[in-house]
Amino acid sequence: MVEICETILLEAQQSGSMDASEILAGAKLLDGIGYRAIEVMPPVPEVNDWGQIKKIRQAAKSTPLLVSANVDSVSAESLGSFIESGAINGVDIFRVYDRANNLGHLERAMKIIGRTQKTAECTITYNHGQDTEAMIKTFRAFKAKGCTSFCLSDAIGVLGPQKTIELLTLLKKETNTSIALRISSAPGLAAVAYYAAAGAGVDSLYCELSPFYVRQSLPQTGAMVSALSGSDWETGLNLDALDKAGRHFKKIGARGPRAYDVDVSGNRYHVVVHPSGVDAEITPATQVKPGSSRTLGKPGPAKSAAPTRITKARTRPVDFMPAEKQTMRGIKKVPSTMEGTILDVLIKEGDTVERGTELLVLEAMKMQNQVLCPVSGTVAEILVKVGETVKDGQDLVTIRISG
Repeated sequence: MVEICETILLEAQQSGSMDASEILAGAKLLDGIGYRAIEVMPPVPEVNDWGQIKKIRQAAKSTPLLVSANVDSVSAESLGSFIESGAINGVDIFRVYDRANNLGHLERAMKIIGRTQKTAECTITYNHGQDTEAMIKTFRAFKAKGCTSFCLSDAIGVLGPQKTIELLTLLKKETNTSIALRISSAPGLAAVAYYAAAGAGVDSLYCELSPFYVRQSLPQTGAMVSALSGSDWETGLNLDALDKAGRHFKKIGARGPRAYDVDVSGNRYHVVVHPSGVDAEITPATQVKPGSSRTLGKPGPAKSAAPTRITKARTRPVDFMPAEKQTMRGIKKVPSTMEGTILDVLIKEGDTVERGTELLVLEAMKMQNQVLCPVSGTVAEILVKVGETVKDGQDLVTIRISG
């Protein structure tokens, strides 16, 4: 049997498409499906307001609640308060992760979670190009520190079915503890990798109920349930309850980005969108009165012409201007255009690159962004590493310009 961790409530909270009453109604519907857990959006650690999650706990009384926490950018004091408050207000599972798989950061979180007697799900982050042996060593290190529940996570979505089978087969030989899988479906490999993982012994899969599919980019719950139906890896979910919850979120989700998916004829339309996002007024252009048709009154008198006689031209020597300070000749710095986290470094020092070559992958606002090379040349220096948080304008790579 393969269990499902449902993330649609997290997506609904983050998207702002639902008000508090609709979120609680959705939580109540999800509670009767039979999920392993329902993921919800935690508050910012510095704010630490768990009021909404406490209400969700009251609505979904029988299904464990799960929150994800990036532990590499939170102080020890804030992290302790965050976990302890979460445990008090209804969180059962804390999925903790560090994009660079820093054991020290995860161990600190595991100790705090252990004191609350809640479950710590240690995340092994898969980075593009990382070999299998390195992943196994990371797993063994986590296990040695007492982790009893694991999640293999790929935020980019490059973990294909063959690599997934290889990793899970080796991990299952190391332990009989629970292993979950969480893969972004943006590149299109995740659903196939999930199905392959079921045969390799994965215990649970992170999915998202179909109506909101692609917004958070996780495989569809409905599709995976259907794919595994009739096999040895049945999910055991209540299909009637799943369908009922799906209809609830589909109705609410229509107020999100899909509200703008419209079909029109060949006519031109003038569209007015109100700030609330609803009650949009659509008027054919033929009915819109152009501003030039308004009566503007009689024109005023023209300004007098400019004088045609030039009396005397004033002249003076040109001011001396110092030359602009030159940058290092032949070197181009590639800065970040946004604040975010480095997910992957696709090049190494000494590589020959062309204009448009992908250099790094930067995550910002849950979106993966490729950093492209602006010139042709050779990689002189890589100034960042995987897992590092960078600021807008911070230099990432230097390129020695060819020619």
